[in-house]
Amino acid sequence: MEGRFATEYLKQLHRIFFISREIDRLEREFIKQGIAHFHVSGAGHESTALLNEFLQDDDWLHLHYRDKALMLARGMPIREFFSSLLATANSHSAGRQMSAHLSSRALNITSIVGPVGNNALHAVGVAASLKQKPGMPITICCVGDGTTQQGEFLEAVAEAVRSQYPVVFVIEDNSFSISTRTSKQTFFDLPAGPASSFYGIDIIRTDGDDLTASRDAFRKAVRHSRNNRTPSIVLLNVERLSDHTNADDQKTYRTLLEIEAGSSRDPLPNLRAMLHEAGVDANALRKIEQELIAEVQAEAALARKEDAPKVEPEAKAPYPASFEKKAEYRGDENASTLTMREALNVVLDKQLAANPEVVLFGQDIEDPKGDVFGVTRGLSTKYPDRVRNAALTESTIVGTAVG
Repeated sequence: MEGRFATEYLKQLHRIFFISREIDRLEREFIKQGIAHFHVSGAGHESTALLNEFLQDDDWLHLHYRDKALMLARGMPIREFFSSLLATANSHSAGRQMSAHLSSRALNITSIVGPVGNNALHAVGVAASLKQKPGMPITICCVGDGTTQQGEFLEAVAEAVRSQYPVVFVIEDNSFSISTRTSKQTFFDLPAGPASSFYGIDIIRTDGDDLTASRDAFRKAVRHSRNNRTPSIVLLNVERLSDHTNADDQKTYRTLLEIEAGSSRDPLPNLRAMLHEAGVDANALRKIEQELIAEVQAEAALARKEDAPKVEPEAKAPYPASFEKKAEYRGDENASTLTMREALNVVLDKQLAANPEVVLFGQDIEDPKGDVFGVTRGLSTKYPDRVRNAALTESTIVGTAVG
């Protein structure tokens, strides 16, 4: 579907954009009514949904909390947004995670994290596991402009470049980190002017309210990372069309004139205009939107009827409830005595031999040293591609290991 948008594709985009906006509206209503307590809007960031056209089922997504439209495009059910908002037992986390921090095992959408930037390291870890997979799957990592100043994000990009992992970093630049203006404060927007690359990765720039340009940028980045198995960066310039959260009031740090000017960069009216040009008249569009409003309201009503989460749920796999009652394993009394170092080495060796997906990744673990205490001695010689030294940075090791 290169070039112009087909009318049916525009209709699909309109459905996603409008539903995302209607979810936002209802969430705000629930806040006012005291039914819910926390709301994050995705308004202005909807164009990330254009990414989905270029994704495969086996790709993995580590998303920004404003990526409602992309989640919908990927297949996230409408009700999940309200189940999460209300912290019901049926929600993705059984009521444990913050609303807007959604995830989906079925859709390969990892849980959005509160400490922003951590998800970038997780994404790189997942990309490491995907590097040699058949079908050439990739990882998508979406972050805000403020997050790009986090050490975890910078380490993630460095590790993706150092090890050449297939991850697409999408930076959603709305010029604000909560109330802090980020202009001339980021690696891509320096006091000396816009940067063209970072860590040797070309920065693909596009405006989120220009759907055609955004689509082309996403296509280019995904193709690059998928075909070359290397990282790419898309800088998506967007407008935050709302307060940071319901706990924020942007009028305290933005002028009304600035807020009104920002509304001219709303991707939804631009999409409506494209539909009009494609032959969809205003009355037909109005009818479609009324039907979508009813659909979202029906799902929200169903979420309100869901049960509250259990306080003490049963243990789930991989740790069944019976696990807690197991006696400590003491081994064979007749076996030869091993030191702790030797025992750890034997266990690691057995795990590496039994499971080709096991990888050891840490500081100084390769031979000839084999770790500061010799715990991994001999293993990198035996499993050269799976036991390797990391950069001397603990957050990179732990974060990518999580991924």
